[in-house]
Amino acid sequence: MNRAAGLRLIFIKLCNCLYYKIMKNAGVQITDRIESRFKDGIRLGGGIIHYIESVTGAAGANELFCQLKDSESCETQSLYELIFFPAEEDQIDLEPALESETVDQKDIQAIERRLCSKQIRTRLIYPDGSKTPQIRIPENVLHGYIQRLNLARQIPEKLAETVNACITGSLAALQVRVRLRNTKFDFRENIISFLCSYLEQIPLESQEDMEELTWVLDFLDQTGAQTGIYPALMEEKQRAAEMLRQAADSDRRLERQPVEMLIMQGVSIPCISSDQALKRIGLIDRIALSIFGKTESAEQHSPIDLGVFNARNDMDKVIKILS
Repeated sequence: MNRAAGLRLIFIKLCNCLYYKIMKNAGVQITDRIESRFKDGIRLGGGIIHYIESVTGAAGANELFCQLKDSESCETQSLYELIFFPAEEDQIDLEPALESETVDQKDIQAIERRLCSKQIRTRLIYPDGSKTPQIRIPENVLHGYIQRLNLARQIPEKLAETVNACITGSLAALQVRVRLRNTKFDFRENIISFLCSYLEQIPLESQEDMEELTWVLDFLDQTGAQTGIYPALMEEKQRAAEMLRQAADSDRRLERQPVEMLIMQGVSIPCISSDQALKRIGLIDRIALSIFGKTESAEQHSPIDLGVFNARNDMDKVIKILS
């Protein structure tokens, strides 16, 4: 080892010691868990593999490795971003550290410097067990990965307490925290109150319930601060009702003509099925009735106050009233 390389190694070790001294405990835990995650290898799912084969033509681990060596091309950069996009499982693994201690931008910078200094290498693992040779993760890719973890986004204390109180099972609670962390909307008082009421009134007991919560969070992301939550829900119900009408019309047309013929005629095919539209309307009604105690007819926009009822068991009554 020459003198310059030796001095550089000493400098890196000194920096690592300094990072650990100034980093919070949460930062140290997060750094160690990310490093361990990468050293274990990145498992590629079927969707990512399909994209890789479709876009790059790389079939198998060795061809993918050759493709990634060309790190200057835009195509390869997009591939890196896809492969190193944090999975929900990655975030769930980090969430206990974030639950006990907040992290700010200075902490994130320290985490990033620490990980970059390690020059971490990883392997990409295919479902059949085949692996690429070791790949050094470029610093810009590591930076993007860390930024997408949303480490500095703080979940309000009241909402965090409601998550822990209302959700059975620590894994499910961590999953909800991660999905809250990944939202873009501001945690305004009315949104915090709405989400607390949602978790209290509509239990998360199945994967379908979790998917419905995800829809609610996406809905709040799209709504933003432009309007109140209840009016926005009713507008969304109107859109779903219109989609239902379009889907029913499309179904009738498809009974008479093939889809190719309709496309040639310039007929738009709805992106949502009748069943999906009905399911969305039912979900919106359940939310509105559970939290606001009322809903509106999709046709008339007239308030329908149904009083106190069991949102899970009385939906048949609701449908009869609204039909």
